[in-house]
Amino acid sequence: MNPREIIRGQWLALWKQFGGPIFALLVVQAALIFRGARYFHDAYQGDRFPFYLNGMFFLIADSLALGWAGMWFGLKSKSRIQAILSALVLIVLSRQLIVGATISLAVRWFSAFDADTVSAIEAALTSCVGLSIDLPILIFGRSSLLRNLREMAIPQFDVKK
Repeated sequence: MNPREIIRGQWLALWKQFGGPIFALLVVQAALIFRGARYFHDAYQGDRFPFYLNGMFFLIADSLALGWAGMWFGLKSKSRIQAILSALVLIVLSRQLIVGATISLAVRWFSAFDADTVSAIEAALTSCVGLSIDLPILIFGRSSLLRNLREMAIPQFDVKK
């Protein structure tokens, strides 16, 4: 088997395990968005709508990035829990910390805008930070695994003569 087939098999296994729950979350999220729009009208929904769409987009983007990072860390880490935590910290926690810190520092500046504008700025900030984390991981993880899978999977031993 070549590396591309091995990675494809891993993605198929991940899809079988997590595809259904991710799809269910997207359906529920979309239903809640449209239900909220119907019951609360655009006055309430308008200022949060970018966040909801952002959440749906990054559920998919983070899942892809976690898949690639998980495969990479799974080959590089000494234990399974270290691989899981490394991928989660890199993808999920780092974005939340960066966005949270930036928004906390910019609260005074945000007070000059109305709620719709603030929500759009926060959604754009979250998107920029999220993409700046997810895209390099997607590109690096894919290229690194496709190029070096066999070398990464076989432990290197120091042979003494």
